[in-house]
Amino acid sequence: MKAFGISLDKILTKVPKSVRVQKNDLLIDALAILPPPVIQGHITNIELHEDELLQVFDSNVTPVPLDPPDPNEPNWMFFRDGTLRMGKLYLVRADMQVVDTDPRDPFDFFVDFYNQQLIEGFTRNQPDYGLKVFMRDYSDIGKPSQPGERRPPG
Repeated sequence: MKAFGISLDKILTKVPKSVRVQKNDLLIDALAILPPPVIQGHITNIELHEDELLQVFDSNVTPVPLDPPDPNEPNWMFFRDGTLRMGKLYLVRADMQVVDTDPRDPFDFFVDFYNQQLIEGFTRNQPDYGLKVFMRDYSDIGKPSQPGERRPPG
């Protein structure tokens, strides 16, 4: 464009307010192009906690109840319908139940170290293509298995 003696500011005459043209540069106001956050619903409660204000909203939308594949497991997390990425594993329309290998104590899950918990656990594909993941407690990583703790078959 420089060889022909033209620049973007001469060519582009109509640009949104969030964009400015300076010579051959387009300067975009990132705050202006992103919509502000929106909350839809009615405030049902307001609480004051020390130095913060908590607002509770009700959208009058009732979520579909969770129906985990194995509700008899005492300690579990269940992920359904969203997209999950765990390392190289990418689940679209996720259907994954994460189960504690030691049901005798609360599930000690630590997201920063989930991979180590996975390594010491095991998985089972389900007939409906779901995934059941047995994870060790974070506090048990590197320790020998306890009596009663589930272990991978074989």
